[in-house]
Amino acid sequence: MIIKGMLKLDSFNRQHQAGQVGLVIILIMVVILTIGLSIATRTTQQTQISVEQAESSRVFNAAESGLEHALASIFNYERDEGELPSNRVELSGFDNANVQYDISTSSELQTHLTQGAAAELPFNNNDATITINWSQNVSCNDAAALFISVYYDDDADGIADGARHYALDGCDDRRNNQNSFSAPNSSGSDGYNFGHQLAITSDDLFARLKSVYNDTQVRVTGLPSTAQYNIQANAQNTQAGQETKSIMVERTIGTAPWVLDYALVSGNTIIKN
Repeated sequence: MIIKGMLKLDSFNRQHQAGQVGLVIILIMVVILTIGLSIATRTTQQTQISVEQAESSRVFNAAESGLEHALASIFNYERDEGELPSNRVELSGFDNANVQYDISTSSELQTHLTQGAAAELPFNNNDATITINWSQNVSCNDAAALFISVYYDDDADGIADGARHYALDGCDDRRNNQNSFSAPNSSGSDGYNFGHQLAITSDDLFARLKSVYNDTQVRVTGLPSTAQYNIQANAQNTQAGQETKSIMVERTIGTAPWVLDYALVSGNTIIKN
């Protein structure tokens, strides 16, 4: 009886151990399966992210191409080699992307002038009073001064015959102790520190604004002709997702490099004595 009981107990222990081993194996398989699913999910997500990034870059590059076409149109227009598009332009030749751009003009100039750089203001022989605002939220010593040259045509032949100049500085300390510039004749508006109203006549062709001492934001209103081009280029993915990229650019009218302000220009001939 004792031996028979011991045999039954041994058989029970073996079955119990076998059950424990099976449970451990199941737990291990669950852990391995969970890890495998996690790796597979992460791999799928990373692949999807890579595809989306590639598509996003492709669509953005297409929008940049649209912007380049718009800038080329403006360049040709300024050289009298083409017309400025008045409606939205649709471009072709892009794989799986619709590309288009719009160009509008503005008689208000808003731009950033680096120290020494110049922007051009067209007048086209019109009488007007323009308002120039510059420098935003800066101390006096960090503010820019402006040097303005207005080029005029006395004999109506379309060629500048001379220029009058204005040196403006809103910083009292610099005016009194350094440069003897003139003070602006009005206060700045819309967050600008300084403002100046400038009267132009029908003899005036254009003006050049140059930033002195520091970089500055500039806003000019009241201009009688186009001073700035506003461009918006769009590209839309025609595949799954319909992702769209837009680029907006403000371009001032073309102007001569600032170094030419210091050039001496002769008439028809140069005579050396």
